[in-house]
Amino acid sequence: KQRFSFSEEQVTAMEQQFQKSPYLSRTPRLMLSSTLNIPEVQIKNWFQNRRMKGKKEGTL
Repeated sequence: KQRFSFSEEQVTAMEQQFQKSPYLSRTPRLMLSSTLNIPEVQIKNWFQNRRMKGKKEGTL
């Protein structure tokens, strides 16, 4: 399986959305997916990983 790389713009947009809400329902995830041109599954995984990172750092 190949690793998926995000551009700086994509990460920035997802990070901004994460600051608003660390959990995305399907509709905002689909909107973000179409806006950033990233598969929905990749956005879902990014948010899961970001929440775990926040828990480890104690910021979530």
